[in-house]
Amino acid sequence: MIVLDAMLGRLSRYLRLLGYDLICVSSDLSDDIIIKEYGNYLILTRDRNLARKAPKGIYVISDNVTEQTKQVLPILPKPDHEKFSLCTICGNNLTEVVDRNKLPEYVPKDKDKIYYCEKCNKYYWYGSHLKNFEKSMGKIGIEI
Repeated sequence: MIVLDAMLGRLSRYLRLLGYDLICVSSDLSDDIIIKEYGNYLILTRDRNLARKAPKGIYVISDNVTEQTKQVLPILPKPDHEKFSLCTICGNNLTEVVDRNKLPEYVPKDKDKIYYCEKCNKYYWYGSHLKNFEKSMGKIGIEI
């Protein structure tokens, strides 16, 4: 399991798109509580003090999500899931939508595959967001 602090919310979405199981901790938690509860896990953070105090703390240098991804991917274990199989909000497994007659109006019906997160009530499909994600990953040498 990988733990990210609240300052790395966008990175958490990128890593979930790549198939990583992770926990995002609240900004309300002190460094000591984070270490007490999650100290056995790899902790990615923009907080220098937390990175220094945590046994497996990694300070993420950049505030740019593409650069953050480039920094952390080489040190992360293999992803737990297939790419594009997790909800980017909660990390729940996505299920493919079979009955397209019940989709909300904003979901395009013409896409090959549409996925759904039961926990967040959020729909996913291959569109401009994923295309942009693939482009940004390609710029740092990660083929999707």
